[in-house]
Amino acid sequence: MADTPALSVRKLAVHFRDQVELARCYLSSPAHGGLTVMAPYSIRNGEYVQLRVRLLSHAREELLDGMVIWCRQIKGQQVQTGIAFFENQQEKIEHLMSLEIPKFPQSQERREKRMPANLTVTYQTDSDFSVSKTANISKGGFFIQSQTLPPEGCDILFRLHPSEVEESIDITGQVAWSKAGIGFGVKFIDVAEKECTRFAQLISRLDKE
Repeated sequence: MADTPALSVRKLAVHFRDQVELARCYLSSPAHGGLTVMAPYSIRNGEYVQLRVRLLSHAREELLDGMVIWCRQIKGQQVQTGIAFFENQQEKIEHLMSLEIPKFPQSQERREKRMPANLTVTYQTDSDFSVSKTANISKGGFFIQSQTLPPEGCDILFRLHPSEVEESIDITGQVAWSKAGIGFGVKFIDVAEKECTRFAQLISRLDKE
């Protein structure tokens, strides 16, 4: 019996300056995420691809497997290509995207020191109740990792959970900015008066870790 021919996989390499640039090319429409990349003119829809993604800011890279879902011809010998990742690749791209949290746009840059903090936060929007994780926090705001993005400028009551054994801290914040596929930044408007001391203690504790 003849051997089954090996599956043809096209190998591509792409690099991004930092996580912000990576986020700009991230595709949220495929079920397990994807990327837009430049590829050779000969690439075709439906091709299997192994994508070597390198993040220059951290000298880190991941090999991601996926499939070409669309091609858009541009000038020259390359085309803009949409690649959808397979289900088992999701953890790899999330790892790359969480290596560094993008900074606030310069006009909104906070002066307070931001500290890494993987804390649970719950909140209610007009349409959903969400449970997410913070990635960093300061006296003036935090960054929330989430695929669901509330409208920029809206005020939300957040319930911050310092740990499994500590009581939550209620904070009213405003969505200052957002990035598809990554999350959104929150500017604090008010910390419940009775919880100001606990919040200050939390910030102090994180600053020492």
